[in-house]
Amino acid sequence: METLWKMVFYILNFTVYLFLIWWVVNKYLVATMVAASLEYWIFFFVIILLAVSSVGYWVAHYFWNSGYWGMFFKNMGIFLLALFVLVNKEVIETGSSDFCKRGKVFEWYMGISSPKYYSIVNIKTELLYPNGSKTVYDEYIYANSDWGNAQRSIGSSDKQEIPTKLHAKWLSYREGENGQLYEGTFDLPYDMILNLFRNGYIYQYTDSEIVKDEYTGISVGLAPGGVVALWVSGSHRRVQVGCWIADKLSADDELFASWGGQKKRVERLRSTDSYDNIPDHIKNKPIGQWEKYNQTYPYRYNVSFVDSEPESLLIETHYYNGERFQSGIDDTVIRSKACPKKITLIWKKGDDEYFACIQFEETYLFRSFEQMVVAPSFELCFAVNKGSNFIDCFLQGDGKRIELPDEYRKIKIFRNHKMVYGNYSQEGIEFWGEGYLY
Repeated sequence: METLWKMVFYILNFTVYLFLIWWVVNKYLVATMVAASLEYWIFFFVIILLAVSSVGYWVAHYFWNSGYWGMFFKNMGIFLLALFVLVNKEVIETGSSDFCKRGKVFEWYMGISSPKYYSIVNIKTELLYPNGSKTVYDEYIYANSDWGNAQRSIGSSDKQEIPTKLHAKWLSYREGENGQLYEGTFDLPYDMILNLFRNGYIYQYTDSEIVKDEYTGISVGLAPGGVVALWVSGSHRRVQVGCWIADKLSADDELFASWGGQKKRVERLRSTDSYDNIPDHIKNKPIGQWEKYNQTYPYRYNVSFVDSEPESLLIETHYYNGERFQSGIDDTVIRSKACPKKITLIWKKGDDEYFACIQFEETYLFRSFEQMVVAPSFELCFAVNKGSNFIDCFLQGDGKRIELPDEYRKIKIFRNHKMVYGNYSQEGIEFWGEGYLY
């Protein structure tokens, strides 16, 4: 019994000592290990605590019959462990972070997106989690960016679970005379989202540097026609993981009673933004257009240079379905993807760095892509001329070629930050799409 009490004493003593060391030496490490997983915490506690304390005590007690030697060996073990943590701080942090990724808790923020010029009022957006809890976002969100870009980041990037369900209710106040209410609850592709957060993504940072990065955000898109989209995003990539259609609701004057009813609320909202000043060919999109944006095609990019290949080439694409890819690797491989909305090419030749931004007229581009689906796969080609101050664009595949002429494209080319080509008016850019070339 005396031996048992000694063991209890030494174990408790060691526990307090160890926690104090962790708190002082590496506060972040403590939080990470506790948050990572209960199973790992139990494993760490049992292996380190019992092994070091028990072995140290039993060696001293049974070989030297002295509790003082047990205390000596215990304290030596503690100091060696503290020294190990200090010396290997960065390695341990990385390892514990990697373990956290293998779990189900990640750092991410929440955002809400709506199409440019198609403002909405977010009445309530809820994310529901596996443990039954939920996060509710009661925010007014106005369109000031592009489809897929989070209009507003909500909350901080805290460690939290991946949601399993989404509930959204919003007012699309640019639809009809009195706006249109939508509501829906959707099951999220949990395993798909979890794997994206666990694995991250690889992109080409420079001509010689391949970098692995993490996904850090989840964005909900709310569009006319009741379209609901969900993206997982990182600094250089945004991937659509789901798209659904919400149910239409009847006008609800009680919901907007403080504004004098739904009609009054819509009139007030419409009077405070600049939507009425936008040309009709931009703002009068068919309601089903955002569903059409999800159509994918098997194609890749083919960038060629008349004189010589560049020393490096990077490609960034914003797609009509809200996705974004920044990598020369992904976009030169045939894969099924949506129509490109804006393409950026960056290349180097000698001491000169070139930057080109390309955007196509929406209707013509979609019609051209539809004509190419007869081919198993095809290429969107960019032929850069000898002076790197003009780019010819066309589609080709299976012996078929479709030109994308000047009247259906807008291009800007810069050399060392100075524009060398631009086929549209510098003032008041007008374009069939949303016209955000820079």
